Formats: sequence, structure tokens, C-alpha cells
Amino acid sequence: MKNLILDDARCGNISIEATGEEDLREKLEEMTGPDWSFDDMTHKESVDFCLSCARVEQFGETGQFVLSDTGHTRYFRVSRNPWGLENGLPHEIDTIDGPRPARILATVAYVSIDEDECGKPVIEKWAIRRCHKYPCYEEKAK
Repeated sequence: MKNLILDDARCGNISIEATGEEDLREKLEEMTGPDWSFDDMTHKESVDFCLSCARVEQFGETGQFVLSDTGHTRYFRVSRNPWGLENGLPHEIDTIDGPRPARILATVAYVSIDEDECGKPVIEKWAIRRCHKYPCYEEKAK
């Protein structure tokens, strides 16, 4: 089993546990019912579209957001980093410089970019939009 993310707003941006594409198709069929479809598609075309948006969840993702200034999508997860958790940063974002402890809210992300001489985080505030926590987020946070 692996978590597959339907990475499109019309498909719900949801994470579904499935063994592969056929299992995911069956689960989508069960979830949606025969009368469900997008306005411009048949039911089968709508399910096929959602399947085309599916991707394997990476690194235990718990959500995603879009950076307001660049439009880039970033993925985040629940952190297991003791230092970040002690400093009120319950999430982690992967960056080119490695994972960064963070606190993700609906419209802003507080990201630790460094550590000061007292061992406290130096925080950078990122304006974000379209923050979405996957339905399995609460389970993973436990």
C-alpha cells in the first residue's frame, strides 16, 4: 500500500491509500458514484482525469501550499525534529538547503532559516495561498 495524492483541486487534493492505479480507480468509483462527473466530461473521463493527476506521496507529506510571490508549490509534513518542535515549529519543508522547521498556517508560513547565538530559530515569514492539508494529516500528526 502507498498513499496516492490526487494533485488537482477538482479532484479534491486528497490522499488515498491504494496498491496501484487499478485499486485507486476502484476506490474513486466507490467514492464518486455513477452520476458524478465534471461539467464538461463523462463520469469515466472525470475518473480518468483524476487518475492522471495521481502521484505517489513523497516523504510523508501532510499538505501543500503555493508561495504567493513566485507561484511555486511547496509540500510539507509533520516534523519529528525535536529542536523544531521545542521551538513551536511542528512542520517541515524540504528546501534546496535541506529540511527546514516551519509552522504552516492558512495564509502564512513561518520558516526557520537559521539559528541565533542563543539556539533560537531565526524566522522568515512567507506569504502563502491555497494551503491544503491532506485528509490523512490528523492521523499522521498523532
